[in-house]
Parts: sequence; structure tokens; C-alpha cells
Amino acid sequence: MLSRIASNIGFGGLFLLGFLLLFEGSIEIPFWLQPIGRMHPLLLHLPIGILSLLILLPLLKKEIPELAYQQTRGFVIDLGLILSVLTTIMGLFLAQEDGYATDNVSTHKWLAVAFCGSIYALHLLQQHWPQKVVLSNATLGLSFLLMIGTGHVGGEITHGEDFVLSPIRANEPAPLDESSLFAAVIKPVLKDKCLNCHNENKAKGDLVMTTSVGLLKGGKSGVLWDLNQPDSSLILQRLHLPISLKKHMPPKGKPQLNQQEIDLLTAWIKEGADMEKKMDAFPTESQFQQLAQPFLAKEMIAATEEPRHTFPPASEATLEKLNGPLRSVYAESLNSPALSAKISVRKYYQPRLLEELLAVKDQLIYLNLTDLPIKDEEIGTISRFVRLEKLILNGTDIKGNTLDQLKSCEKLTSLALSSTAVGPQLQSALDQLSSLKELFVWNTQIDSLVIKEWTERYPQITFYQGFVPDSIEVLKLNPPMLKNEKLLLAKGEKVVIQHNLPGTVIRYTTDGSEPDSLKSLVYTEPIPISGITTIQTKAFRTGWLGSDMASFTIFQEGVKPDSVTLNQPSDGKYRGVGPNTLIDGEKGLASNFQSPLWLGFKKNPLEAVFQFEQAIPISRIVLSYAVNMGSYIMPPEKVEIWGGNEEGSMQKITELRPEQPQAYGPTQVQAFSLDFAPSTYRLFKVIAHPIPKLPPWHNGKGDKAWVFSDEVLFFGQ
Repeated sequence: MLSRIASNIGFGGLFLLGFLLLFEGSIEIPFWLQPIGRMHPLLLHLPIGILSLLILLPLLKKEIPELAYQQTRGFVIDLGLILSVLTTIMGLFLAQEDGYATDNVSTHKWLAVAFCGSIYALHLLQQHWPQKVVLSNATLGLSFLLMIGTGHVGGEITHGEDFVLSPIRANEPAPLDESSLFAAVIKPVLKDKCLNCHNENKAKGDLVMTTSVGLLKGGKSGVLWDLNQPDSSLILQRLHLPISLKKHMPPKGKPQLNQQEIDLLTAWIKEGADMEKKMDAFPTESQFQQLAQPFLAKEMIAATEEPRHTFPPASEATLEKLNGPLRSVYAESLNSPALSAKISVRKYYQPRLLEELLAVKDQLIYLNLTDLPIKDEEIGTISRFVRLEKLILNGTDIKGNTLDQLKSCEKLTSLALSSTAVGPQLQSALDQLSSLKELFVWNTQIDSLVIKEWTERYPQITFYQGFVPDSIEVLKLNPPMLKNEKLLLAKGEKVVIQHNLPGTVIRYTTDGSEPDSLKSLVYTEPIPISGITTIQTKAFRTGWLGSDMASFTIFQEGVKPDSVTLNQPSDGKYRGVGPNTLIDGEKGLASNFQSPLWLGFKKNPLEAVFQFEQAIPISRIVLSYAVNMGSYIMPPEKVEIWGGNEEGSMQKITELRPEQPQAYGPTQVQAFSLDFAPSTYRLFKVIAHPIPKLPPWHNGKGDKAWVFSDEVLFFGQ
């Protein structure tokens, strides 16, 4: 029975395969057959495994009767023929989809059909001329050669050229000082997470990411990044889409970029997406350069012949327990037991987040505590990470009085203390840190005279004070920075702006216009605000190009409600800290909408009821919201304000239908201020409706938008 089925499938299948190959340019595979084509990778290993048994069968020939041997051999050939033909038909269906280069795929298809033909010939020999052993063995040998060739070309289509032999080839990476930072850190990320689907052989969406030309060209959906509006870049939009959406990249089921890789790619695009710039051309305050450091360490380790770390790895259960929204722990490199860790969000930092990392103290070699309220007292905890090689304390609250405790970290080679209060007293710690190779101290109390003295005292240490430009080079200033820790200011608190380069003049406007170097107000002291104020700033200095504009939308604290409830729950994982997210006085960043500072709504509108113990007159309500168009987060379609003393008898006070964006714009926090006649109530209800369908210019046109809010403010007369 099986032999008859195999004969029919072999003959009919080869006829169909020939027809599909000869007329493939005129054939369009219906959409309902595409899922069958996508089963090709699932089934292709079955005929390979089954037909490989033919090599082992002669070993059993002396152990079993001749008839049983021939029947077994015939069964294996018949089953292999059926599976080979079906798998090849599925492959031809799959090849009709977009994104497959012609040459390699065409070779792969003809080899596969030839392989099926050789198995069919083997089937005929087994059924009709079993005595022709030499011819049968020759056909079997040809079949295996065709199988190997077909598989090799298929592997190159899926994984790129030289996939099989590349691990044993001597591919010495270029030294860091000879290669661009893009080649050293961005390209490996793209190779691991993107090139399987976007290479010369398999260009999904007509996008080839293996060359700089392909990256700059982009694909069907457009160019990958926009240097004028980097947050709206297509590649970042696709990365931040919910993974369940078809346009999320990489697709669901493929290896995803982790947050460190996304941050690195984002910083690279924001700093110009330069593919040629080398490490020493970046200023030390460059965010991209700082984020690249752990990736550079991974690349250097991968280039060594012997593993650098041989200690036992941490358990998967431990890593799963340690990872969360505020803390990430990840492997230094593939198959390495060494770990890196980063703790984020200053507001929510607690010492236990650091102490709990002691569970991996024997594996942790890199620790990033940037901008956290770490104090000198916590250096004792850090000193217990005895395998630590790199420690980043930039922007922390340390003063350096206890850094000598790090002497227990005998492998510590890199220490970053920029933007901290450390001063010359750091010398006592340097006397203890015998392995230290580099120290970052820009924007500290350590001046150039101290550095000069230390350079002589510690010749093994390289000191980084910041970028010193060439005398004939004209550079652009960094934009001014907001010094206030929060965007929501207490009553009477003023806006403080700063620039780290001495002699820089900061000019600003509050009317929405762009500051210039002549007429705009000069920042000389903190700025008082009322309600909501957007401050546009630029930095200017003789001999330098003016900075890009930095815009800060600052909120002033209003009358705080006693409680808040949500009539509709927020969606997905965007639940903040519950309803109190809207009145906790904490502002979020639109680029980090997954933080616990935001509530997200999509299926239902944001419908929040705010209660005061006593009825008070309110004349203005401010709704703060995020705009992150690449992630489908848009302004509300409509905002309604209701008031009353009982929830069942509330009446509408006012409503607003905001003007919607007409094209992609910057990712930022915005706000609506709804003013109305003073209304004295105990209860106020705010309803913000999401856009039901994204506009035609948006990549997600037709899908429903999100509304994200982090704060609702109330003001009296």
C-alpha cells in the first residue's frame, strides 16, 4: 500500500514540481496556501533523518533475513520519497512570498527537485530491479550529495553566506582603534537579531541590512531612521510596537532585542547614525559611547581563543527572579557565565535592589548605577562584588569618602564617577585600586592640575575629563539640561537650567518660539512658572556652534485630590501603580512608556473620578499625556470634564477635541489645559477617548491608538 502511494506521489509530485518551476513567474499562490508553505522549515528535517537511515541499514543486513531487509529498505525509501516531495512543494509555495533573492533560491529549488528525482529513481530501482545493487548504491550516493547541496544552499538563504564553515574560519576582528564604533557594537546586534530575514539572499520587505548601502536605502516601508526626528525613526517604531502586532520587529518567535540593545541603537541614531566614526572621535560624555562600553567588552571577549571567565554560572531561576522593570541582569556574552547588571529609575530606587544582586556576586563583572541616589554608605555593598571589572556611578550622590572599600574588587579596571561630588580626596582610593586602568571624572570637583599630578603618580591609569577640542576645530555645544529632578514642581519652586561647559550662555523663550543668540532672554537665575510652561532653550559660546534646541514642559503642583478611582481599567501591562498614578506627583518620559509612571488605555477610554473631601472651586484641569507615535501612542480624540457632588448626578462642564498630528513628530510629554468657569464640586470626572483609527499617514493606519497619561492637575481660581 505505502509503495503504491509513494509511486503516485513521486510521479505526480515531480510533474507538479516541474510545472511550478517552469511557470513560477506566472503563478500566484493564493493566501490560504501560504501557511502550508511556511511549514517547509518544520518538515524539511524529516526526509533528511529518514533517508539517513539508509546508510545504517547495511549494518543490519547480516542480522535479519534478506526479505525483511529489503522490505525495511523499501519502507524507508517510500516514506522518504513522500516526505521529500511534500516538503519541496511547500518550499516552492514559501519561495513565492516576498523577500527572497533570485539566484540562491533558484539554485535551492532546482537542487531540491533533482533530489526528489533521485529518490524517485531509488524507489523505482528498489521496486523493480532490486538486484542492481551497484546502480542502486550509486543512485543513493547521488541522492546524498544532492541532499547536502540543497541543505547547504538553504542554510545560506536562512542564515547568510558561509553559515556552515564560518565558525572554523580565522576571521580576526579589526582592532578597536581601526574599526568604527558602528562596526564594533551596532553591527553585531543587527547580525544577531535582524540579518536572518534581511540579507542579500532573503530580503524581507526589500530590506537588506548586511551593507551600509542597504541600511541607508531602507525597504518597502521607507528609510530606517530620520536624523531630524530620531524618535520617530521607522526602525525604532517597529522595535517598540507590541510584540503581538505583525509589524513588530523582530517578529514574534524570533530572538528579540533586549532593552540594552534598544537603548544602544536609539543613542546611535540620535547622535547621527554615523557608520564610519571611530571610538576616539566620540566625546566621553556621548551617551552612545557610554552605552557601547559593555558591548565592546563582549566583542573583545568573543575574539579571544580561550574563555575569560571559567567560574560557575548563576541559575536561570536566580536570573529570572532578579530581572524586572527596574533592574536588568544579562549575560556578558553568549555562553559566558559573567553577568552585567543595570538598575534604573531614580525615583523608585531602594537599597534592596542593589543588595539582592549579591545573589550573583560571584558572576557580576559589570554594574551600571547611573543617576541613582547611591550614597557613600552603599559602597560597602558594592565592594562585595569581588569579580567586578567595570563600575558606573555617574550622576550618583556619592562624595568619594568610602571608595577605598573597593580595594576588595581586585579585578576592577574601569570606574566612572562623572557628574558626582567626588574631589581630590579620591586619591586615597586610587592608592588602593591597583588594577584600575581608566577613570572617568568629567564634571566633578577634580581639576586639570590634580589630573596632571595623578597622571604622574598613577601612570597605569587613563583619566578622562571630557572632550578637549582641537584649536582649529569648531564643535557644536550640547543642549542645556534641566537640573530639577522632577517636571512637576512644588508651589514656589523655580526652574533651574544648567550647562556643564564654563562660559556658556543659555538663552530661552516661553512663547513657543525658537531661541536665538541675540534677542532671546538670557538665563541668569532660576525661572518662576505658573501652571504649565514650555521653556525652549539653546546654548551659545564664542568659538562654538550653537546647540540644538532643548524643550522642557514644566508643570506646577495644583490642588491635590484626596482620592481617585478608575471606572475603566487600564490595558495590558500599562497599569502604573494603580489609579494613584494620576495624582502621585511623578512625571514620566514619553520614550519610557513602560515605566510605572504611566497608565495606558486602548480598549476603553481613560475615565477617572477624582474626589475631594470638601467641595472646592476648580477652574482649570490639566491632563498630561504622552505622544509616541511610533508606538501608536497619540493625543486623545476627545477630552471631557464632568463635575458633581454625587457620581450618579454629575454633569458635563466642558470638552475639548484636540487637533491631531498630520505627520510623525517628536516623542514627548504634552498637556491639555481645560479652563472653565469656577465650579465647586466634590467630584470631578476626566474622560480621555483614544483615537479609534490611526490616520492614513501612520504605519498602523486603521488600528486603534493608545492614550497614556501620567498626571491630572487641578487648579482653583
